Amino acid sequence: MVGELETVKVHVHTNTPNVALEYALLLGDLDNLKIENMREQYKKIHGDVPKKEHSEYGLLSISSGSGFKHLFEEYGADVLEGGQTMNPSVDDIVKKVNEINADVVYVMPNNKNIILACEQAVKMVSCELIIIPTRNIVQGIAAVTAFEPINDKTKNEKNMVQAMRDTTGFEVTHAVKNADADGFSVSTGDIIAINGKIIAKGSAINEVVLNVLRDVADDEPCVVDLYYGADVKPEEAEVLAHSVQEILPDTEVRAVFGGQPHYYYFVGLS
Repeated sequence: MVGELETVKVHVHTNTPNVALEYALLLGDLDNLKIENMREQYKKIHGDVPKKEHSEYGLLSISSGSGFKHLFEEYGADVLEGGQTMNPSVDDIVKKVNEINADVVYVMPNNKNIILACEQAVKMVSCELIIIPTRNIVQGIAAVTAFEPINDKTKNEKNMVQAMRDTTGFEVTHAVKNADADGFSVSTGDIIAINGKIIAKGSAINEVVLNVLRDVADDEPCVVDLYYGADVKPEEAEVLAHSVQEILPDTEVRAVFGGQPHYYYFVGLS
């Protein structure tokens, strides 16, 4: 955005230009409008993205973070960028599924807000799209590790859903506003742990993670995965992993780079 007090020039990237224009009209008069489809520009320069070689099965994970992208790709999954603050459109999902070029594609939404878009995509794709209704990224990792190409599609779906159900977790971030929610009085900047609702708060990241894990110490999980985000240094994650190991001495504790924005940790328990 550039300009002066009464006139500004605004450049916007959006998949919904009508929404941007409607909001702009609330603020003042519009002049010299120009709308271009960047997908079409890309196609003219590079051509359509070629489909992969045809296969019986495909996997699609919707996630963000370079670490998670690498993890899912190691298990043979394609990745569509998306997550808590950037839900992909139905059209994005359909295009990605068709690019995978498989008879059956298993999709892991990894967010409850993306499941509906996946359900709508089922009717619009050229293959059979099976939704594994993962509600967070740690369930997505569990599901993709349960896939076996030698199994038939029904057994794979059953195994992936069961792996998802056997995995719980929580997310660690900071509050962006003052609020009273889920029995907590939260101030802007507080560190909070979320599992569908706020389950802990504190002033320090490690403190909050450890407080949540102390509550599960009596029912000790086999594995705790600490997927650390873009704002956490590897050595900080290792310090936390060591502290978790002291609380849960018989549990395998792993610090894994997720690279996700906005969230310090996604913690998986299985």
